[in-house]
Amino acid sequence: PEASKPFTSMAYFSAPFPIFLAASRTPSANKSSGLTYAINVRGADHLRSLCVIDELSFRSKAKERFPEYDTDIICDLLDERYKGYMVADQEALFAICDSLIVCKYGVMWPPIYYWEDFAHLIYVLTGIEKYSDIEETKLLGERISHLKRMFNIRLGWSKVNDSLHSRFTDEPMPSGPAKGEVVDLETMLREYYEVRDYDWKTGFPKRSTLKKVGLEDVADELEKTGKLAK
Repeated sequence: PEASKPFTSMAYFSAPFPIFLAASRTPSANKSSGLTYAINVRGADHLRSLCVIDELSFRSKAKERFPEYDTDIICDLLDERYKGYMVADQEALFAICDSLIVCKYGVMWPPIYYWEDFAHLIYVLTGIEKYSDIEETKLLGERISHLKRMFNIRLGWSKVNDSLHSRFTDEPMPSGPAKGEVVDLETMLREYYEVRDYDWKTGFPKRSTLKKVGLEDVADELEKTGKLAK
Protein backbone atom coordinates (compact mmCIF):
# COMPACT_ATOMS: atom_id res chain seq x y z
CA PRO A 1 0.00 0.00 0.00
CA GLU A 2 1.04 3.62 -0.49
CA ALA A 3 2.97 5.07 2.45
CA SER A 4 0.45 7.88 2.82
CA LYS A 5 -2.43 5.43 3.31
CA PRO A 6 -2.44 3.39 6.52
CA PHE A 7 -2.91 -0.31 5.92
CA THR A 8 -5.20 -1.81 8.56
CA SER A 9 -4.40 -5.47 8.14
CA MET A 10 -6.82 -6.53 10.87
CA ALA A 11 -9.68 -5.33 8.70
CA TYR A 12 -8.77 -8.19 6.38
CA PHE A 13 -7.61 -10.80 8.86
CA SER A 14 -9.90 -10.48 11.86
CA ALA A 15 -12.60 -12.89 10.69
CA PRO A 16 -12.12 -16.52 11.79
CA PHE A 17 -11.90 -17.83 8.24
CA PRO A 18 -9.44 -20.50 7.14
CA ILE A 19 -6.73 -18.98 5.01
CA PHE A 20 -7.22 -21.74 2.43
CA LEU A 21 -10.87 -20.77 1.92
CA ALA A 22 -11.68 -21.81 -1.63
CA ALA A 23 -12.73 -19.07 -4.01
CA SER A 24 -15.79 -21.13 -4.95
CA ARG A 25 -16.96 -20.94 -1.34
CA THR A 26 -16.37 -17.26 -0.73
CA PRO A 27 -19.65 -16.04 0.83
CA SER A 28 -20.20 -13.35 -1.80
CA ALA A 29 -20.06 -15.96 -4.56
CA ASN A 30 -21.71 -18.85 -2.72
CA LYS A 31 -24.45 -17.59 -0.44
CA SER A 32 -25.27 -20.85 1.33
CA SER A 33 -21.61 -21.16 2.31
CA GLY A 34 -21.85 -17.69 3.82
CA LEU A 35 -24.65 -18.83 6.11
CA THR A 36 -22.77 -22.03 6.90
CA TYR A 37 -19.81 -19.98 8.14
CA ALA A 38 -22.01 -17.56 10.08
CA ILE A 39 -23.91 -20.14 12.15
CA ASN A 40 -21.14 -22.69 12.65
CA VAL A 41 -20.70 -23.37 16.35
CA ARG A 42 -16.93 -23.91 16.14
CA GLY A 43 -16.05 -21.04 13.83
CA ALA A 44 -16.22 -20.61 10.10
CA ASP A 45 -15.69 -23.88 8.27
CA HIS A 46 -17.54 -25.88 5.66
CA LEU A 47 -17.83 -29.25 7.38
CA ARG A 48 -20.90 -28.58 9.50
CA SER A 49 -23.47 -27.77 6.83
CA LEU A 50 -21.90 -27.52 3.39
CA CYS A 51 -24.50 -27.52 0.62
CA VAL A 52 -23.31 -28.78 -2.75
CA ILE A 53 -26.76 -29.00 -4.31
CA ASP A 54 -26.40 -25.33 -5.24
CA GLU A 55 -22.62 -25.30 -5.66
CA LEU A 56 -22.67 -28.06 -8.29
CA SER A 57 -26.30 -27.62 -9.34
CA PHE A 58 -27.67 -31.06 -8.50
CA ARG A 59 -31.09 -30.09 -9.80
CA SER A 60 -32.64 -33.55 -9.47
CA LYS A 61 -31.64 -33.66 -5.80
CA ALA A 62 -32.98 -30.16 -5.25
CA LYS A 63 -36.37 -31.21 -6.64
CA GLU A 64 -36.35 -34.44 -4.64
CA ARG A 65 -35.31 -32.99 -1.28
CA PHE A 66 -36.88 -29.54 -1.43
CA PRO A 67 -39.94 -29.92 -3.66
CA GLU A 68 -41.73 -27.01 -2.01
CA TYR A 69 -39.14 -24.50 -3.24
CA ASP A 70 -38.26 -23.24 -6.70
CA THR A 71 -35.43 -25.38 -8.07
CA ASP A 72 -33.93 -22.52 -10.08
CA ILE A 73 -33.63 -20.42 -6.93
CA ILE A 74 -32.33 -23.27 -4.77
CA CYS A 75 -29.56 -23.95 -7.31
CA ASP A 76 -28.64 -20.29 -7.82
CA LEU A 77 -25.42 -19.69 -5.89
CA LEU A 78 -26.03 -15.93 -5.81
CA ASP A 79 -29.62 -16.03 -4.54
CA GLU A 80 -30.04 -16.05 -0.77
CA ARG A 81 -33.62 -17.33 -0.85
CA TYR A 82 -34.27 -20.82 0.58
CA LYS A 83 -30.63 -21.23 1.57
CA GLY A 84 -31.53 -21.07 5.28
CA TYR A 85 -33.80 -24.10 4.92
CA MET A 86 -31.18 -26.04 3.01
CA VAL A 87 -28.37 -25.23 5.46
CA ALA A 88 -30.48 -26.24 8.48
CA ASP A 89 -31.24 -29.58 6.83
CA GLN A 90 -27.57 -30.22 6.02
CA GLU A 91 -26.45 -29.20 9.50
CA ALA A 92 -28.67 -31.83 11.11
CA LEU A 93 -27.67 -34.44 8.52
CA PHE A 94 -23.97 -33.79 9.08
CA ALA A 95 -24.51 -34.08 12.84
CA ILE A 96 -25.65 -37.66 12.24
CA CYS A 97 -22.62 -38.30 9.99
CA ASP A 98 -20.23 -37.05 12.66
CA SER A 99 -21.92 -39.09 15.39
CA LEU A 100 -21.69 -42.27 13.32
CA ILE A 101 -18.15 -41.35 12.18
CA VAL A 102 -19.20 -41.64 8.56
CA CYS A 103 -17.22 -39.98 5.78
CA LYS A 104 -19.13 -37.03 4.35
CA TYR A 105 -18.22 -37.94 0.79
CA GLY A 106 -21.25 -39.65 -0.62
CA VAL A 107 -23.39 -37.56 1.71
CA MET A 108 -22.42 -34.07 0.65
CA TRP A 109 -20.38 -34.66 -2.49
CA PRO A 110 -21.97 -36.28 -4.38
CA PRO A 111 -25.26 -36.08 -2.44
CA ILE A 112 -26.18 -39.77 -2.55
CA TYR A 113 -27.02 -40.82 1.01
CA TYR A 114 -29.81 -39.01 2.82
CA TRP A 115 -32.12 -39.33 5.82
CA GLU A 116 -33.75 -42.58 4.74
CA ASP A 117 -30.36 -44.26 4.43
CA PHE A 118 -29.25 -43.24 7.91
CA ALA A 119 -32.58 -44.22 9.42
CA HIS A 120 -32.09 -47.73 8.05
CA LEU A 121 -28.45 -47.83 9.17
CA ILE A 122 -29.18 -46.73 12.74
CA TYR A 123 -32.02 -49.23 13.04
CA VAL A 124 -29.85 -52.09 11.78
CA LEU A 125 -27.00 -51.13 14.12
CA THR A 126 -29.08 -50.57 17.25
CA GLY A 127 -32.19 -52.67 16.77
CA ILE A 128 -34.21 -49.72 18.09
CA GLU A 129 -37.28 -49.78 15.90
CA LYS A 130 -38.29 -46.15 16.30
CA TYR A 131 -35.12 -45.06 14.52
CA SER A 132 -36.28 -46.82 11.38
CA ASP A 133 -38.62 -43.82 11.15
CA ILE A 134 -37.03 -41.04 9.10
CA GLU A 135 -38.62 -38.33 11.25
CA GLU A 136 -37.12 -39.83 14.41
CA THR A 137 -33.71 -39.84 12.76
CA LYS A 138 -34.16 -36.20 11.79
CA LEU A 139 -34.95 -35.41 15.42
CA LEU A 140 -31.63 -36.97 16.39
CA GLY A 141 -29.81 -34.63 14.02
CA GLU A 142 -31.77 -31.64 15.25
CA ARG A 143 -31.11 -32.54 18.89
CA ILE A 144 -27.37 -32.68 18.30
CA SER A 145 -27.42 -29.38 16.40
CA HIS A 146 -29.42 -27.67 19.14
CA LEU A 147 -27.24 -29.08 21.92
CA LYS A 148 -24.02 -27.79 20.37
CA ARG A 149 -25.48 -24.31 20.02
CA MET A 150 -26.88 -24.39 23.56
CA PHE A 151 -23.41 -25.12 24.91
CA ASN A 152 -22.20 -21.93 23.23
CA ILE A 153 -25.22 -19.94 24.41
CA ARG A 154 -24.50 -20.98 27.97
CA LEU A 155 -21.03 -19.48 27.51
CA GLY A 156 -22.36 -16.20 26.12
CA TRP A 157 -23.19 -16.88 22.46
CA SER A 158 -26.11 -14.96 20.96
CA LYS A 159 -27.46 -13.73 17.64
CA VAL A 160 -24.60 -11.23 17.34
CA ASN A 161 -22.24 -14.16 16.82
CA ASP A 162 -24.20 -15.45 13.83
CA SER A 163 -22.34 -13.05 11.59
CA LEU A 164 -19.93 -12.55 8.74
CA HIS A 165 -17.10 -10.08 8.32
CA SER A 166 -18.19 -6.74 6.86
CA ARG A 167 -16.03 -7.43 3.81
CA PHE A 168 -18.67 -9.94 2.74
CA THR A 169 -21.78 -8.03 3.77
CA ASP A 170 -20.74 -4.48 2.83
CA GLU A 171 -18.01 -4.63 0.16
CA PRO A 172 -19.24 -5.68 -3.30
CA MET A 173 -17.22 -8.39 -5.01
CA PRO A 174 -14.84 -6.46 -7.29
CA SER A 175 -14.65 -8.92 -10.20
CA GLY A 176 -15.51 -12.37 -11.49
CA PRO A 177 -18.88 -14.14 -11.88
CA ALA A 178 -20.06 -12.65 -8.56
CA LYS A 179 -19.01 -9.09 -9.40
CA GLY A 180 -21.04 -6.58 -7.42
CA GLU A 181 -22.40 -9.19 -4.99
CA VAL A 182 -22.61 -8.82 -1.22
CA VAL A 183 -24.21 -11.22 1.25
CA ASP A 184 -27.75 -10.52 2.43
CA LEU A 185 -27.24 -12.51 5.61
CA GLU A 186 -30.53 -11.48 7.19
CA THR A 187 -32.64 -13.24 4.55
CA MET A 188 -30.85 -16.53 5.10
CA LEU A 189 -30.63 -16.17 8.87
CA ARG A 190 -34.38 -15.54 9.14
CA GLU A 191 -35.05 -18.79 7.29
CA TYR A 192 -32.56 -20.68 9.44
CA TYR A 193 -34.06 -19.29 12.66
CA GLU A 194 -37.52 -20.20 11.37
CA VAL A 195 -36.49 -23.84 10.96
CA ARG A 196 -34.66 -23.96 14.28
CA ASP A 197 -37.40 -21.94 16.01
CA TYR A 198 -34.96 -19.46 17.56
CA ASP A 199 -35.88 -16.00 18.77
CA TRP A 200 -35.02 -13.44 16.10
CA LYS A 201 -33.82 -10.74 18.49
CA THR A 202 -31.55 -12.89 20.62
CA GLY A 203 -30.89 -16.14 18.77
CA PHE A 204 -31.99 -18.01 21.91
CA PRO A 205 -34.22 -21.11 21.80
CA LYS A 206 -37.75 -21.43 23.12
CA ARG A 207 -38.61 -24.02 25.74
CA SER A 208 -40.98 -25.70 23.28
CA THR A 209 -38.12 -25.99 20.78
CA LEU A 210 -35.89 -27.87 23.19
CA LYS A 211 -38.77 -29.94 24.58
CA LYS A 212 -39.52 -31.21 21.07
CA VAL A 213 -36.07 -32.81 20.85
CA GLY A 214 -35.90 -34.05 24.45
CA LEU A 215 -33.71 -31.31 25.89
CA GLU A 216 -35.95 -30.01 28.67
CA ASP A 217 -33.08 -30.23 31.16
CA VAL A 218 -31.10 -27.88 28.92
CA ALA A 219 -34.06 -25.50 28.81
CA ASP A 220 -34.17 -25.50 32.62
CA GLU A 221 -30.50 -24.58 32.81
CA LEU A 222 -30.75 -21.81 30.23
CA GLU A 223 -33.82 -20.37 31.93
CA LYS A 224 -31.86 -19.88 35.15
CA THR A 225 -29.46 -17.57 33.36
CA GLY A 226 -32.06 -15.72 31.29
CA LYS A 227 -31.00 -17.35 28.03
CA LEU A 228 -34.31 -18.93 27.11
CA ALA A 229 -36.60 -17.07 24.72
CA LYS A 230 -40.13 -16.27 25.87
